[in-house]
Amino acid sequence: GKTASSRTFDRFQQADGTRVLFAARNGRVSYENDELQQGVFSHFLLKGLRGEAAGTDGWITFQDLRDYVSNEVRAYSLKRGEVQVPYEAGESNGDFLLARAGRIAEVKPPAPPVPSGPRPLEVRENPRDG
Repeated sequence: GKTASSRTFDRFQQADGTRVLFAARNGRVSYENDELQQGVFSHFLLKGLRGEAAGTDGWITFQDLRDYVSNEVRAYSLKRGEVQVPYEAGESNGDFLLARAGRIAEVKPPAPPVPSGPRPLEVRENPRDG
């Protein structure tokens, strides 16, 4: 299985190339869904990145995400009588570490600036001019 022993930072750092996961093969349909309020692919991509795709070590790699998204999108679309199969392209050597489970979901919007001192875009006169 996906155990921490076979997945090390050294291995991830040695990986190179490019992988792309598309919602569907060129010329095929990718479905929007009113119930999900977004595309089926986007829905499962986000769920996967939020932790559903994580291996037993809590890490989410490209291969983890591809497997999760492909299986979920295919199953979900088939239940609805639609066929959508995500499509992978690119060339690479090794697997890429994308996230750690829980880390993506913890991202919060920045706090509003505290109104003290000069605002970032405030133009101030330079005392040396004049």
